[in-house]
Amino acid sequence: MILPPVYYPATVVPGIGMYIALLIPTATLSDLARILISIELPQNLRYDLAAITIYTISMLVLTIRYAEWREH
Repeated sequence: MILPPVYYPATVVPGIGMYIALLIPTATLSDLARILISIELPQNLRYDLAAITIYTISMLVLTIRYAEWREH
């Protein structure tokens, strides 16, 4: 069972498990929050920003495609 690294840094997850765990949006956002408040140095900044950007764009595309919009 993979738990997203929200309460601990992603760097403690061994090997490729770190990147798998960071696919969960809350883990990536908590990693970015740690960087913003300077708890840890930016090691995965590019990966974090890319993951959040891809997740946001894919959710936006799915919402636009499958949401049933109603106009009143």
